[in-house]
Amino acid sequence: STRHCDEKMGFCSSRCILLFVLSLQLISTLERGVFDGLGRVWTPLAAGALNIVFVIVGIVGTARFKAKAVVSYAVWCVLWIAANTIIILIYLEVDVFVTNKKNPADNDYLNFGLNGTSWWISHGINCSLKCLISYKFVEIIHAGAQIFLAVLGFGVAVYVAIAFGDEDDHFDFVAADGFCNTGFEMSGKTGHMQLQPVTA
Repeated sequence: STRHCDEKMGFCSSRCILLFVLSLQLISTLERGVFDGLGRVWTPLAAGALNIVFVIVGIVGTARFKAKAVVSYAVWCVLWIAANTIIILIYLEVDVFVTNKKNPADNDYLNFGLNGTSWWISHGINCSLKCLISYKFVEIIHAGAQIFLAVLGFGVAVYVAIAFGDEDDHFDFVAADGFCNTGFEMSGKTGHMQLQPVTA
């Protein structure tokens, strides 16, 4: 039916949205990882590496219709949101997360006690005399962007994973190239091919 076809097309669209969000997460995590490495803040760098792994798992799962892989990515999103929330609290200098009262930027939770600090402290935006934007806000914006993408990714991933489960028994609407077909399947006998409507 037309409604059934629309639902299938909506499912395919949600896959495209999820792949787009995953791509943004991958790019933004790589960008952030470069600056974390330059500043020797190892905890966010290690967490970012894990995020890249799970994002790739999500991309593969979405492309190959693997519900378990998409669910794994969705579960990781919850942990990634929590990790970035803690990073925001650290840069807001919430007392419980401050490990060095004299120099809050030198935080053992971020650098494993190896004296690394945010790269943006000495390389901030327009810092010839006084930084236009404090390094704290740059790091908070980075973490906030990761939270936003993770929340969006979680929501779409849950929808896609449920759709994968619903369609396990009949993937007739998915062509070999991963795109929706028109709702017809090929039925062949010796000597001829005939298009027949797919029944619900």
